[in-house]
Amino acid sequence: FGAIDYFRTIPAGTRAKSIARLHGILNVGLALLFAFNLWWRSGRAAVDGGAWWLALALSLVGVLALAFSGWLGGELVYRHRVGVIEEPASTTEDALRSS
Repeated sequence: FGAIDYFRTIPAGTRAKSIARLHGILNVGLALLFAFNLWWRSGRAAVDGGAWWLALALSLVGVLALAFSGWLGGELVYRHRVGVIEEPASTTEDALRSS
């Protein structure tokens, strides 16, 4: 869904476009990082007492980068209104009155 927003709804040359680009790159990179980390932990290197510190470091870096990417996603939605469908105020007020 983020790719659809990136290519179809976010205007080029805006701050939202650059935030969305970084957010997308981070998410793809994190998927690769966590896949590599899973492979590393399940391989013989982890079983034979290999570099456990590498798996731990990859996890820590991944969690910090994931938190930052999540913050960027929040910026896109709450500040730049990407992916948000605005409803007219009268529709919202009518719905509140009827309930």
